[in-house]
Amino acid sequence: MNAVILLLTPGLRGMKNQLCHKSASRIPWKLFFLALLGLCFWAGTFWISWRVLMYFSGIDEIGTLLSYKMLSMIITVAFSLLFISAVITSVSRFYLSKDLICVHAMPVAAWQVLLSRWTAAYVDGSWMVLLYLIPVLLSYVLVFDRGGLTLVLMGMAVISLSVTASVLGGIFVIILVRVIPAGRLRSVLVVSGVLVFCLLYLAARMIRPEQLVDPEAFNTVLLYLASLETPAYPWFPGTWCFDSIQNLLEKNTGPALIDMALSWSFSLVALLVMLLAADLYYKKGLSKSLGKKQKTVKGPDNARLMQKKQPSLTLALAFREIRSFMRDQTQWSQIFLVLALIIIYIYNFTLLPLDRSPIKAFYLQNLLSFLNMGLALFVLTAVAGRFAYPAVSMESEAFWIIRSSPVSLSRFLWIKFLVYLVPLFIMAQVLIITTNILLHVTVFMMILSIVTTALVVPPVTALAIGIGSIFADFNLESPLKSVTSFGGMVYMTACAALVAAVILLEAGPVYTIFMAGIKNRPLAGYEMAWSAVSFVLVPLICTACVIIPMRLGARHLQQRQ
Repeated sequence: MNAVILLLTPGLRGMKNQLCHKSASRIPWKLFFLALLGLCFWAGTFWISWRVLMYFSGIDEIGTLLSYKMLSMIITVAFSLLFISAVITSVSRFYLSKDLICVHAMPVAAWQVLLSRWTAAYVDGSWMVLLYLIPVLLSYVLVFDRGGLTLVLMGMAVISLSVTASVLGGIFVIILVRVIPAGRLRSVLVVSGVLVFCLLYLAARMIRPEQLVDPEAFNTVLLYLASLETPAYPWFPGTWCFDSIQNLLEKNTGPALIDMALSWSFSLVALLVMLLAADLYYKKGLSKSLGKKQKTVKGPDNARLMQKKQPSLTLALAFREIRSFMRDQTQWSQIFLVLALIIIYIYNFTLLPLDRSPIKAFYLQNLLSFLNMGLALFVLTAVAGRFAYPAVSMESEAFWIIRSSPVSLSRFLWIKFLVYLVPLFIMAQVLIITTNILLHVTVFMMILSIVTTALVVPPVTALAIGIGSIFADFNLESPLKSVTSFGGMVYMTACAALVAAVILLEAGPVYTIFMAGIKNRPLAGYEMAWSAVSFVLVPLICTACVIIPMRLGARHLQQRQ
């Protein structure tokens, strides 16, 4: 174990030096901002969980069953997320790190190296899920009136679940690299990402959460109660964690400890199996990945073609950005996942039971259309953050070529803005138009959704490019990590504020116009003035959010050494 601790020491010292370095004088306020933002999400998670459990507790007979069913869903989703994180971080830690050659040159056993790598991968992939499970568990402890010891034991059960998911993810990666050529580890990321995403979606659909609040889907009340009491799969690791927590909430300490011991014993045995596979599979896969060079396909002489066509400087930079994007395999993997999300997003609208709703379908369709507009804009924000925000950081060490070229940094950023604006605009409009057609909304709501989306797409793209330029980091091992950095949090916060401002400005006038049309009455003078001011403010805010971040981004890059 001394060798394992020694291998983990550089990472721990690196974190300490980063926090204590003199140049990190501005880190405290960044940490304060991130801590405040995380605390808000933490408090919101706790409040929502507590309110839902209090509502369930007020339902006679089936309230407790609903609470346990929701806990089972949460544990299943948490296990899926932990497994996804384990797969991603294990591939990076086991095979893609730059220090692997130095580490494996040390006189330590392969299983010790793998154990140290797995420990780092476990911390990277599990801390966030565990952090946000704490308020959920705390809400259960308060609603069921249990003590602090119960919360501690529940935390131990959840930690055993996270260890199991991380070990299984590591074993899955080691086996996957043996099946797929190790020289194409980027393809491993693509395949594993798509597979685990499909597993997560299938797990969510197998739970069928919509039936919890729809007893009419069952023929009898007894069948409905039986569905709530249906036990989970006995060999599923999440079942052991759920049984342990359920017994703790019901004050059955003995059975709870037995279930917890079963979960921990399985996780430790799985960890032992992973370490035994170090000599059999891990070293062979690593040897191929470090020793095999990928073949490069020689394409046409682009320089000669450009000399013949002599395109303008703007077109040349635009073609360069598009080709760089198309050649990156990691971008393609993310595109496949985004397309899958869009298909699922649209498919869920076909399952809405509008005909069985107690609200009139006409009101509900237009209400959902307005809410869907805000949701689609948040989806747009996430996609732009994934693709447009790292666009400047993707230049990496080659950024000096842009600085030395006869093109201004402002023009360089505007070209990136236009390249990413077009696909984001098309994606947003497809989402809005398709979902509105499925909802059978009025012409007014259709036009409003299309126009509002068209106004918000440019500022979201500009915020991604501008803030991505301000917080650009050209020294990252993977520029895609910049999305989860402090700058990425600033970008998401700014876009959330923009979308919220647009929705709030339009909510009042839209409701007034909508109700006036239903009652067949003209708008009053103050209503027309209020609506006009609100609708004029929206494009003004959007225009400001396009110009300001682009100028700030160009100025920051110009002042950068």
